[in-house]
Amino acid sequence: MELFLRGQEPASPEQAGAFFALIRRRLEGEPLQYLLGEWEFYGLDFFVGPGVLIPRPETELLVEAALESVGGNQTIAAKQLGISRTTLWRHLNRI
Repeated sequence: MELFLRGQEPASPEQAGAFFALIRRRLEGEPLQYLLGEWEFYGLDFFVGPGVLIPRPETELLVEAALESVGGNQTIAAKQLGISRTTLWRHLNRI
Protein backbone atom coordinates (compact mmCIF):
# COMPACT_ATOMS: atom_id res chain seq x y z
CA MET A 1 0.00 0.00 0.00
CA GLU A 2 2.83 2.34 0.84
CA LEU A 3 4.29 1.86 -2.62
CA PHE A 4 0.96 2.87 -4.12
CA LEU A 5 0.64 5.98 -1.95
CA ARG A 6 4.20 7.06 -2.66
CA GLY A 7 4.22 6.16 -6.34
CA GLN A 8 6.56 8.98 -7.31
CA GLU A 9 9.24 7.94 -4.83
CA PRO A 10 11.56 5.04 -5.58
CA ALA A 11 11.05 1.93 -3.48
CA SER A 12 13.66 1.05 -0.89
CA PRO A 13 15.57 -2.20 -1.43
CA GLU A 14 13.55 -3.76 1.43
CA GLN A 15 10.23 -2.70 -0.12
CA ALA A 16 11.25 -3.95 -3.55
CA GLY A 17 12.40 -7.26 -2.07
CA ALA A 18 9.11 -7.73 -0.22
CA PHE A 19 7.12 -6.86 -3.33
CA PHE A 20 9.01 -9.30 -5.55
CA ALA A 21 8.76 -12.01 -2.89
CA LEU A 22 4.96 -11.66 -3.01
CA ILE A 23 5.01 -11.76 -6.82
CA ARG A 24 7.17 -14.90 -6.75
CA ARG A 25 4.83 -16.62 -4.28
CA ARG A 26 1.82 -15.77 -6.45
CA LEU A 27 3.55 -17.04 -9.59
CA GLU A 28 4.25 -20.28 -7.75
CA GLY A 29 0.50 -20.69 -7.28
CA GLU A 30 -0.02 -19.50 -3.72
CA PRO A 31 -3.58 -18.18 -3.35
CA LEU A 32 -4.03 -14.42 -3.19
CA GLN A 33 -5.94 -14.84 0.05
CA TYR A 34 -2.88 -16.38 1.72
CA LEU A 35 -0.70 -13.56 0.48
CA LEU A 36 -3.08 -10.98 1.91
CA GLY A 37 -3.52 -12.92 5.15
CA GLU A 38 -7.25 -12.31 5.40
CA TRP A 39 -10.41 -12.66 3.36
CA GLU A 40 -14.00 -11.46 3.73
CA PHE A 41 -16.87 -13.90 4.18
CA TYR A 42 -20.48 -12.90 4.71
CA GLY A 43 -19.46 -9.44 5.87
CA LEU A 44 -16.78 -10.64 8.29
CA ASP A 45 -13.00 -10.63 7.85
CA PHE A 46 -11.24 -13.93 8.55
CA PHE A 47 -7.53 -14.57 8.92
CA VAL A 48 -6.38 -17.13 6.36
CA GLY A 49 -3.12 -18.87 5.58
CA PRO A 50 -1.75 -22.28 4.76
CA GLY A 51 -3.81 -24.92 6.51
CA VAL A 52 -6.94 -22.73 6.56
CA LEU A 53 -9.77 -23.12 4.08
CA ILE A 54 -10.37 -20.00 2.03
CA PRO A 55 -13.93 -18.68 2.38
CA ARG A 56 -15.80 -18.94 -0.91
CA PRO A 57 -18.64 -16.76 -2.18
CA GLU A 58 -20.72 -19.87 -2.95
CA THR A 59 -20.72 -20.77 0.73
CA GLU A 60 -22.48 -17.50 1.51
CA LEU A 61 -25.42 -18.93 -0.43
CA LEU A 62 -25.51 -21.84 2.04
CA VAL A 63 -25.68 -19.41 4.96
CA GLU A 64 -28.58 -17.56 3.33
CA ALA A 65 -30.38 -20.82 2.49
CA ALA A 66 -29.95 -22.08 6.07
CA LEU A 67 -31.42 -18.86 7.45
CA GLU A 68 -34.34 -18.98 5.04
CA SER A 69 -35.04 -22.64 5.78
CA VAL A 70 -35.49 -21.97 9.49
CA GLY A 71 -37.40 -18.72 9.15
CA GLY A 72 -34.48 -16.61 10.32
CA ASN A 73 -33.98 -18.53 13.58
CA GLN A 74 -30.29 -17.85 14.20
CA THR A 75 -29.78 -20.66 16.70
CA ILE A 76 -31.11 -23.37 14.39
CA ALA A 77 -29.29 -21.89 11.38
CA ALA A 78 -26.02 -21.85 13.31
CA LYS A 79 -26.50 -25.51 14.28
CA GLN A 80 -27.24 -26.43 10.65
CA LEU A 81 -24.06 -24.68 9.53
CA GLY A 82 -21.97 -25.99 12.41
CA ILE A 83 -20.90 -22.53 13.54
CA SER A 84 -21.15 -20.60 16.76
CA ARG A 85 -24.51 -18.92 17.30
CA THR A 86 -22.59 -15.96 18.75
CA THR A 87 -20.63 -15.54 15.52
CA LEU A 88 -23.80 -15.63 13.45
CA TRP A 89 -25.61 -13.29 15.85
CA ARG A 90 -22.79 -10.74 15.76
CA HIS A 91 -22.83 -10.70 11.99
CA LEU A 92 -26.59 -10.51 11.58
CA ASN A 93 -26.82 -7.64 14.01
CA ARG A 94 -24.23 -5.68 12.00
CA ILE A 95 -26.31 -5.82 8.81
